[in-house]
Amino acid sequence: MSPRPPQGSAGADHYAYIPAGAQQALAKQMQQAVPAHLKQYVSGNAGYVPPRVQQELTSYMQKAAPAHLQEYASAYVQQNVVDPSVRSMASRPTSVTPPPPAANRRNLSHSSAVGGEQADATTYLNLFNTEGGRPTSEQSPQPTQPAPSGQYIPENPAPASPTAHYDFILNPAKPPKAPGSGSIGKRLAVVAGVGVVLLIAIILVGSLLGGKSGGITGIITVAQEQTEVMRVAGQAAGHTNTPRVRNLVTNTTLTLTSSQQQLLAYLKQNHQKVDDKVLALKHSTQTDSSLSNAVATNTFDPVFVGILQNDLANYAQAVRTAYKASPGPKGKALLQKEYDSAQLLIQQSKEQ
Repeated sequence: MSPRPPQGSAGADHYAYIPAGAQQALAKQMQQAVPAHLKQYVSGNAGYVPPRVQQELTSYMQKAAPAHLQEYASAYVQQNVVDPSVRSMASRPTSVTPPPPAANRRNLSHSSAVGGEQADATTYLNLFNTEGGRPTSEQSPQPTQPAPSGQYIPENPAPASPTAHYDFILNPAKPPKAPGSGSIGKRLAVVAGVGVVLLIAIILVGSLLGGKSGGITGIITVAQEQTEVMRVAGQAAGHTNTPRVRNLVTNTTLTLTSSQQQLLAYLKQNHQKVDDKVLALKHSTQTDSSLSNAVATNTFDPVFVGILQNDLANYAQAVRTAYKASPGPKGKALLQKEYDSAQLLIQQSKEQ
């Protein structure tokens, strides 16, 4: 059974920040504490480091290092033994200081004071608005004249209009509209407008749902291709001694392990859970047979590199297909990064 790529926190330790003082202390500790059979991997130029050796080195460092340096032991092994090229990429974490709270503004409204002044002015005017020396509000009503017997006189008679007798000529009454006239056209226009809006909404919803479904399916296919490439890369353990081939295997395993973790996290955010059985559906028995024959005929390296190139090309094509299915802004950004990494691995495989 082929070994699996390193799991756990290796991806996080790959870029973890280690202080300069801790780097020097751990380097001295490694030269003193590591057994002789592991010193061949300590130089930083050993090429491929098997997962078993990585674990053994980390265990020795954690046991031999002081308590305040044990938390950096795993990251030190990853950055100085497994892949020294990432030391320049590890950076000190930064903190974000929240902006100071905005100052509260004072309420400068004087509406209550203005209202009081207006009320006082109104009271003042009413007090001195008099007729005959008395306030207006206190004047007694004038007595009304009695109407002649049998005759009603209105209090405020309206003046007669000079054209009142000719209103039927000057302002003729408009004929009533026939019931339903003019309303049929408006109803038809409203119905047609509602129908157009509903049609556009259906088209938009269908395109969105269809694009999301196709994008998710394509991303699952990409994850399956990643699983097969990593499985084939694991077949090289114990069958190749070529440094370039071992470097290709290491870079392929580390790159696709990190990429697949990001893809699975994206699928989980979109309520898509993919188990190991689904990821292993791209398993090729023909690949296993070819590699077995290559071991028997002592032609493992060229056969292995050719199969890996073909699997990487299939992986890149799956990424392109998933990208065209419009999975969404986050999915597109993730797939673009996957495609660029695949192209770099394909270029490295052609240099073997």
